[in-house]
Amino acid sequence: MRKADIIGVPDVPMARAFYTEVFDAKPSGSKAAGLIAIGTDRYRLVVRKLETPALCARVADVDVCCARIATRGGRILAPPHLTADGRREGRVMDPFGQSWIVSAG
Repeated sequence: MRKADIIGVPDVPMARAFYTEVFDAKPSGSKAAGLIAIGTDRYRLVVRKLETPALCARVADVDVCCARIATRGGRILAPPHLTADGRREGRVMDPFGQSWIVSAG
């Protein structure tokens, strides 16, 4: 199993609830542990500022996910669109400053 990527956030429980709501993330372990899974990717939420490149979130509906993020304090960096290979994709920034590529799949 692949090691969890780390995401720096100001408040782990708040971020865990946000990612659960907008990405349909599945929390694992105790709330304090800050472990979540988005699709098959695992993340550990930690309280600190990290310079992290854009992460990818594979979701069932890119348009719905991007709209959720925009209405909950995030912003759309590139609206959902079809890529050259026919996948639906968008780019967003969550309210914690982490950028995401939101992709169907």
